[in-house]
Amino acid sequence: MKPSKEAAAALLTQWQAAMQRSDELMQPAIDALKLPPESPPWQAAQELQSLATTLVAALVDDTTNALEWYWLENDMGAKKHEARHEGGTRQIASVEDLLWMLGYTS
Repeated sequence: MKPSKEAAAALLTQWQAAMQRSDELMQPAIDALKLPPESPPWQAAQELQSLATTLVAALVDDTTNALEWYWLENDMGAKKHEARHEGGTRQIASVEDLLWMLGYTS
Protein backbone atom coordinates (compact mmCIF):
# COMPACT_ATOMS: atom_id res chain seq x y z
CA MET A 1 0.00 0.00 0.00
CA LYS A 2 1.30 3.43 -0.96
CA PRO A 3 1.90 5.65 2.10
CA SER A 4 0.34 9.07 2.50
CA LYS A 5 2.17 12.04 1.03
CA GLU A 6 3.17 13.13 4.54
CA ALA A 7 4.56 9.71 5.45
CA ALA A 8 6.41 9.47 2.12
CA ALA A 9 7.84 12.97 2.61
CA ALA A 10 9.12 12.06 6.08
CA LEU A 11 10.69 8.84 4.81
CA LEU A 12 12.31 10.52 1.79
CA THR A 13 13.63 13.34 3.96
CA GLN A 14 15.23 10.81 6.33
CA TRP A 15 16.64 8.82 3.39
CA GLN A 16 18.15 11.91 1.77
CA ALA A 17 19.70 13.10 5.05
CA ALA A 18 21.18 9.66 5.78
CA MET A 19 22.59 9.32 2.27
CA GLN A 20 24.18 12.76 2.41
CA ARG A 21 25.55 12.17 5.91
CA SER A 22 27.07 8.88 4.78
CA ASP A 23 28.85 10.66 1.93
CA GLU A 24 30.05 13.41 4.28
CA LEU A 25 31.51 10.86 6.69
CA MET A 26 33.10 8.62 4.06
CA GLN A 27 34.58 11.21 1.72
CA PRO A 28 37.40 12.47 3.98
CA ALA A 29 38.64 8.90 4.56
CA ILE A 30 38.40 8.07 0.88
CA ASP A 31 40.29 11.24 -0.02
CA ALA A 32 42.96 10.76 2.66
CA LEU A 33 43.63 7.19 1.62
CA LYS A 34 43.32 8.03 -2.09
CA LEU A 35 40.93 5.11 -2.55
CA PRO A 36 39.68 4.47 -6.08
CA PRO A 37 35.92 3.92 -6.61
CA GLU A 38 36.50 0.18 -7.06
CA SER A 39 38.16 -0.19 -3.63
CA PRO A 40 36.39 -2.40 -1.04
CA PRO A 41 35.49 0.43 1.42
CA TRP A 42 34.07 2.55 -1.38
CA GLN A 43 32.15 -0.41 -2.82
CA ALA A 44 30.77 -1.36 0.61
CA ALA A 45 29.43 2.14 1.16
CA GLN A 46 27.89 2.22 -2.31
CA GLU A 47 26.24 -1.17 -1.79
CA LEU A 48 24.69 -0.04 1.50
CA GLN A 49 23.43 3.19 -0.07
CA SER A 50 22.03 1.25 -3.01
CA LEU A 51 20.23 -1.15 -0.67
CA ALA A 52 18.80 1.74 1.36
CA THR A 53 17.61 3.37 -1.85
CA THR A 54 15.97 0.16 -3.07
CA LEU A 55 14.19 -0.36 0.26
CA VAL A 56 12.91 3.21 0.48
CA ALA A 57 11.84 3.07 -3.17
CA ALA A 58 9.73 0.00 -2.40
CA LEU A 59 8.16 1.72 0.60
CA VAL A 60 7.12 4.80 -1.41
CA ASP A 61 6.01 2.71 -4.40
CA ASP A 62 8.69 4.01 -6.77
CA THR A 63 8.23 1.87 -9.86
CA THR A 64 10.31 4.08 -12.19
CA ASN A 65 13.67 4.16 -10.35
CA ALA A 66 13.10 7.83 -9.53
CA LEU A 67 15.02 7.60 -6.24
CA GLU A 68 18.04 6.06 -7.93
CA TRP A 69 17.93 8.81 -10.57
CA TYR A 70 17.52 11.50 -7.89
CA TRP A 71 20.53 10.11 -6.00
CA LEU A 72 22.96 9.22 -8.78
CA GLU A 73 22.05 11.44 -11.73
CA ASN A 74 20.54 14.47 -10.03
CA ASP A 75 22.88 14.55 -7.02
CA MET A 76 20.01 14.61 -4.51
CA GLY A 77 18.47 17.57 -6.31
CA ALA A 78 21.64 19.68 -6.47
CA LYS A 79 21.81 19.47 -10.27
CA LYS A 80 18.14 20.46 -10.62
CA HIS A 81 17.52 18.27 -13.66
CA GLU A 82 14.09 18.34 -15.18
CA ALA A 83 11.75 15.36 -15.11
CA ARG A 84 8.40 14.58 -16.66
CA HIS A 85 5.34 13.27 -14.93
CA GLU A 86 1.84 12.92 -16.36
CA GLY A 87 2.48 15.35 -19.19
CA GLY A 88 4.19 17.99 -17.07
CA THR A 89 7.85 18.91 -16.73
CA ARG A 90 9.49 20.26 -13.61
CA GLN A 91 12.91 20.83 -12.11
CA ILE A 92 13.59 18.26 -9.42
CA ALA A 93 15.54 20.02 -6.68
CA SER A 94 13.91 18.89 -3.42
CA VAL A 95 12.00 16.12 -1.70
CA GLU A 96 8.79 17.98 -2.54
CA ASP A 97 9.74 17.86 -6.23
CA LEU A 98 10.61 14.17 -5.92
CA LEU A 99 7.18 13.54 -4.40
CA TRP A 100 5.61 15.20 -7.45
CA MET A 101 7.72 12.98 -9.72
CA LEU A 102 6.47 9.93 -7.79
CA GLY A 103 2.86 10.97 -8.26
CA TYR A 104 2.15 12.34 -4.80
CA THR A 105 -0.01 15.26 -5.85
CA SER A 106 -2.24 15.77 -2.82
